[in-house]
Parts: sequence; C-alpha cells; structure tokens
Amino acid sequence: MLYIKTNSMKNQNLDLFVVNDNAMVVNSLKHFLEQKFGTTLSIFTFHSGKSALEKINTNTRLVILGYSLKDENINEVPDSIKKINPDTKVMMLSSNEDVSNAIESFQKMQVST
Repeated sequence: MLYIKTNSMKNQNLDLFVVNDNAMVVNSLKHFLEQKFGTTLSIFTFHSGKSALEKINTNTRLVILGYSLKDENINEVPDSIKKINPDTKVMMLSSNEDVSNAIESFQKMQVST
C-alpha cells in the first residue's frame, strides 16, 4: 500500500518520478497513481536513470525506480538521486521474484536514507 500524506501537500507542489525502461510498467503505474491521488501529485515518467537525474530537484519527494535499467549501474542511480536531493525517497521496483539483488543494492548505497 502506498500512503502519501496529502494534507501537507496542499501548500506545495510535490513531484513523484517513475523510472523504468519498460514502457508498459511506466504507463500502468502512472495511470494507477493518477487514479489514486488525482492532482495532489505531479507524476513524471522516465525511461532511464540518466534522464530522471537531469530533472531531480528540491520538489522531488519520491522516485519509483525500476531495478533493471538497461545500460545503467543500478547501484549508482539511488546514490546520485540522494546527492541531488537528500530528502527524496527511493523505492525500488523489480519484477524478479528474487528480491535479494534489490536488497543488496540498497545495502551498498553510500548515502543515508
């Protein structure tokens, strides 16, 4: 379950990023979030970590990050996000039933969460 405290969001514009190289996953997740939260969030979609990193700013509160981004070191993307905005929360999304790789990735992150 995804819970976002909406009463504090009325005074500010909060950005949520969906980053995944699978267009179907990106579109489905964006549609679900729009249905659930309406206009309380600004949802942006990206198909690479690099393109998302170019847009991360102080308004970015949550990044839903696909674990298997092609041609990118998945261990570096969360670190780079946190360097740009330490307050941004990063959620890993994986279709792999073995979540040990995603857990290992978070354990290797060099920044505090």
